Amino acid sequence: MLLRSQRRMLFIFLLITNFVYFISSAYVICSNDGSHFALVSALVEQGSVKIGDFVDYTDMMDYAYKDGEYYSDRAPGTAFLSIPFYIFGKILRDRGMGDYLSRHENICEVFVIFLPNIAGTLAVLLLFKTLIFLGFGFRTSLFSSSVFAFSTLVWFESTHLFSHAISLLTVLGAVYLVITMKRFDSAHIGYILSISALLSFASITEIQNALLIGAFVVYVLVSGKVDTRRVSDRHVLIPLLLALLLFTAIYSSLLIYNFVAFNELTIKSNKYNPNFPEERSFLTSLSGNFLVGLDRLFTNLLNSGVIFDWSKGTKNDSPGLFVTSPVLLLSLIGFHYFLRSSKNEAILFLVLILTEVGIVSLHKTVLTRHITTILPYLLVPVVFVVERSFGQMENAENGLIKRYWLFSLVFILSLLSAARVFHVMNTYWGRSISSPFTFAQEIPSYILFYCSLFLVFEFLYRLRDRTKGLFRLPAFM
Repeated sequence: MLLRSQRRMLFIFLLITNFVYFISSAYVICSNDGSHFALVSALVEQGSVKIGDFVDYTDMMDYAYKDGEYYSDRAPGTAFLSIPFYIFGKILRDRGMGDYLSRHENICEVFVIFLPNIAGTLAVLLLFKTLIFLGFGFRTSLFSSSVFAFSTLVWFESTHLFSHAISLLTVLGAVYLVITMKRFDSAHIGYILSISALLSFASITEIQNALLIGAFVVYVLVSGKVDTRRVSDRHVLIPLLLALLLFTAIYSSLLIYNFVAFNELTIKSNKYNPNFPEERSFLTSLSGNFLVGLDRLFTNLLNSGVIFDWSKGTKNDSPGLFVTSPVLLLSLIGFHYFLRSSKNEAILFLVLILTEVGIVSLHKTVLTRHITTILPYLLVPVVFVVERSFGQMENAENGLIKRYWLFSLVFILSLLSAARVFHVMNTYWGRSISSPFTFAQEIPSYILFYCSLFLVFEFLYRLRDRTKGLFRLPAFM
C-alpha cells in the first residue's frame, strides 16, 4: 500500500507524462495512422468500412483494394477504439466549436490522439504497479517508470494513431492481471475474463498478438496457478469456457469486419494491399531472413552507419531497440537477477519476447516499432540493475567511485536513450525536429477533454453512491 504522499507523487508524474505525450503528438502524419484514421472516419461519418472518400489519408500506400473499392489495410481494433474520441471531435466540429479550440482544419485528428496518449500513460502506470508487485520499492519503481516512459519508444508510440500503444497496453494489462491472480479458478473469474478480454482486443489490434496466448498458458501451468489434475473441475472448467467464449466473441469482430469488407473469412486485413503482394498469405509474408530481421530489430550491425550517425536512422529506418534505447542493454545483465528473484515471471517475459521477436523477424518487412509490445518485458530486468545502483549509493562503506559508477551508467544511458527516442520521433514522416511540440497549440482541446472526462467519472461515482447497492457498477468505477 502506497503512502498518501507517494500516491500524490505518482499522480503528478503520470499527469506530467500524459501532458508531455500530448504536446509531443502530431496530426495524421503518414500512411499508417492515415489508414487507421480513414477507417474510423468512414465508420463514424458513413457507417461503412469503405474508405473511398477518405483514401487520401493513406497516401495510396497503406490501403486495400478489391472489386473497385478501397479499404483500410490495418487490423480494425485501433479504429474501433478510436470511435468515441472521433465522435467527441465530430460533435465539436459540426457545431462550429472546433474553430475556437483548434486552428487545425479537422479537430477529429486532435481528439483521436487522446487514445494513444491515454494508452501510453496507462502502460506506464501498469509497469509501475508491476514493479511494486515484484517487490521493488517506490523510488526504484518510479525512477524506472520514468525511464520506460521517456527513454524507450513508448514515448513515440504514445503520440500518434498507430496500433502499437494500444497493443502494448492491452498485453501489459493481461500480464499484470495474470501475475497478480492467485489461482485460475471461479474465485478469480473477474481476473480470468479481464485477461481474456484484453488479449482478444490485443489480437484485433495487431494480429500476431494472438500467438502470445501461449505464453500465458505456459505461465499459468509453470506457476502452479492451475492444478492440471483438476482441469475438469467445474471451478476451473467454467471460467475457462467463459473466457474462451468471451475471447471468441470479441475476436470475431475481426472476422466480421474482414468478411464485410472482402466477402471472405480471413484475419489478414492487409491481404489486398497492392503495394505489398507478399501479404497475400502468411507463408509469403513470413518468408524473410530471420537473422537479418533480428539484427534490424536490435543491433543494426549489418547497417552500422545508423548506430552513430543519427541522420541515417530516421523515418522507417529507426534503429533497433538496443541502438535507440541503449539503456535496454542492461536487460542482458538484469535477466540473471530476474530469474533468481521471480523465476516464473521471468519465464513469462522471456516467452513473450521470444514469441514476438520470432514472428516479427521472419517478416519480409521488418521495422523496429513492430515489437513495441515487448518493451516492458525488456525494461523490467533493467530495474534490477537500477535497484543495485541505488543500493551501492546508500552503502557508506563504498568509496566514491564504487558508490556512484553504476547509477551514473544507468543515468547516462537513460539520457542518451531519451535523446535518441526524441530524435527518432521528430524525424519521422510528417514531423520536424525544429517543431517537436506541435500540439502545444492544441492545449485548449486537452483541457476540455480531460475536464469532460473528470465530470463523467464524478457523475459515475455520485451515481454509485446514490444507488446504495441497488446495482453494481464495475469495480474500477
